[in-house]
Amino acid sequence: MKYRILFWLGWCLVGSIAPLPAALINGHGYVPLTDWAQANGFKLTVTGRGNEFTAANRAFNLGFEVNSAQVQINGVAVRLCYPVALERGVPLLSQMDSAETLRPILYPPRHSGRRITTIFLDPGHGGRDTGNRVGNYDEKTYTLALAQELRDQLVAAGFKVFLSRTRDEYVELPQRPALANRRGADLFVSLHFNATETGRDEVAGPETYCITPVGASSSNAQGEGAGFGPGAEIPRPKPRRARSRRAPGPVRRPPRCRHARHLDRRRLHDSSHRRPENL
Repeated sequence: MKYRILFWLGWCLVGSIAPLPAALINGHGYVPLTDWAQANGFKLTVTGRGNEFTAANRAFNLGFEVNSAQVQINGVAVRLCYPVALERGVPLLSQMDSAETLRPILYPPRHSGRRITTIFLDPGHGGRDTGNRVGNYDEKTYTLALAQELRDQLVAAGFKVFLSRTRDEYVELPQRPALANRRGADLFVSLHFNATETGRDEVAGPETYCITPVGASSSNAQGEGAGFGPGAEIPRPKPRRARSRRAPGPVRRPPRCRHARHLDRRRLHDSSHRRPENL
């Protein structure tokens, strides 16, 4: 009994008000989705064929699906660490997602107040790593163009800006955050363009990556450029994307922001299309 009380207190101290895990699935703790919704002020309703659930309040509308590692939050697709499960008819949400995925979005921490003055831009790929290729058009070309244009705009706004590369060359991945640290960067932004062969009408807007919580699988576990090529997709078993969060302390392996529209040959040639308001 003493152990249960201490465990409950420890769970509350990390900022989650969900109850103790109701089940252990593949070694990961899960809580009933109904309990999570009630504890966080959401009304949970069942939709579809009983395998889809909507949690809503005045500010948020969340859509869950059993066996899916994705949740729709106000129309934005957010990757979960682990799929929603169903046990004895009860939908379950992983304890890690409750604390590490949903809580920072629903209850964002206050800004530290630290002023950002130096920004490090990392044009993705380069040199032998072309990134995604469509015809004769390489992703590495557009990431460099975007970085140079963004640099000029940021400098004009009063920021000090550095780039990991200024020409078509490959910079080893560990060197990129190391360069940012040596430059005293406050913010690291890695720029990429996505491509898709399917669902072109359904893919639009920015896609933001963050550092994966310890114990969960990363959607980029094989490293930048792994599996790149026409129609390359993020492997479903390695979910982690869609919200932006800065890591404290020195710059480590960076979060990445991808432009999620497919590589459009005509539009990406136009520098005006690459402006922030059009991305």
